[in-house]
Amino acid sequence: MKTLFVSAEVAPFSKAGGLADVAGSLPLALLNYVSSMQVITPLYGQIDRQQFGIIPAGLTGTIELGRE
Repeated sequence: MKTLFVSAEVAPFSKAGGLADVAGSLPLALLNYVSSMQVITPLYGQIDRQQFGIIPAGLTGTIELGRE
């Protein structure tokens, strides 16, 4: 099974509360049960790209919020 995990914050990259802790550890724990795990989170300005070895993949996306 291939799994995509999406979160507004993921420790250690960005953390404002408990969500980041769960989003940082749950995908690692699920690797015992799935064949592939990808994690998507916003690349906030305060994230140190060099420290974490982040290389842009060239992918962008748009999420529309609100009601019409």
